[in-house]
Amino acid sequence: MDSWVVGVDCHAATLTAVRVDAMGRAQGERTVPNTQAGHARLQRWAATAPGARAWAVEGAGGHGRVMTRRLQEAGEAVYEIPGWMTARERQRSGRRDKSDAQDALAAARAWQREPGRATARGEDGATVLRLLADERDALVQERTRVRNQLRAGLQALGAEVSAAVGALGQPVGARRVLALPLADPDPVQRARRALAHRLAQRLLQLHAAVAERTQELTALVAQVGTSLTSRPGCQAITAARLLGETGDPEHFGTEARYARFCGVAPREASSGTRVRHRLDRRGNRPLNAALHRMVVTQTRMPGSQAQRYVARRMGEGKSRREAVRALKRHLARSIFRTIKRDLATGQTCFALT
Repeated sequence: MDSWVVGVDCHAATLTAVRVDAMGRAQGERTVPNTQAGHARLQRWAATAPGARAWAVEGAGGHGRVMTRRLQEAGEAVYEIPGWMTARERQRSGRRDKSDAQDALAAARAWQREPGRATARGEDGATVLRLLADERDALVQERTRVRNQLRAGLQALGAEVSAAVGALGQPVGARRVLALPLADPDPVQRARRALAHRLAQRLLQLHAAVAERTQELTALVAQVGTSLTSRPGCQAITAARLLGETGDPEHFGTEARYARFCGVAPREASSGTRVRHRLDRRGNRPLNAALHRMVVTQTRMPGSQAQRYVARRMGEGKSRREAVRALKRHLARSIFRTIKRDLATGQTCFALT
């Protein structure tokens, strides 16, 4: 029997699929609504061609998430294709125009070039960790924005007022702002004081929301279980991000693919007699940031293994920046193996009730 690849380009309202044979030739195209009925129509259309098939989905973790879950529940092999791979495939085709069908065709051909890619992730406890971590990060960003706006408003009220309030990093600072009198003979200053009160109230709400999400994440990490929290620089929040973004390491196949997913696999940029590697700016940025925080913490610990590792690599002729990048790559390998071992021994379990 023939083997097929069904490339899918996902949007909020529609899904466009192209069926591709083993030679990379398009053998059919279909556009359906991104609804439950549309997903069923797409499955029936794909099943009309006999033989084994794989689904190469651009946006499997975004607009195609629901369709991907339903396909996996039906026993289909679904693979997530990042947007940069379809863009590269379009460039190889030499065509300047772009359409949903061409993106779907490019996704299918991209998978044919790299059939060893990881299957699309399912949803479990790791998904919940990722959702809560994303929400907490968004709340922290908003809290920072409100705090900066409030600080600027206090400065406009006068240096004495700003000094009396003090730091705004804790809820007590916002409470001091609420204790400021609203009355002022100057109408502009009254408006500034009223705005400061509103911002302080919002800041208190954000402090409480961040604390609540932190507590939820800490409890969920304890429920899921992990040995990552025994590592320096990896408390519950960082562990939640690592577990949430990684999930089951078997999804990646090898630790080298996981390092590429983290954006810590160095990219060669050698020329002539100069051999060097540069930073990979692709990959999962929240996961990369979590690894970076761990590296920064560990390299600041006197006599730590991280410090000795960086010193050794610098002794080999690498710059400090290159040595830190190598440490992040080493750390990604270690985390991959730790999560894999924890899942195998039952210390980590993503199945939630």
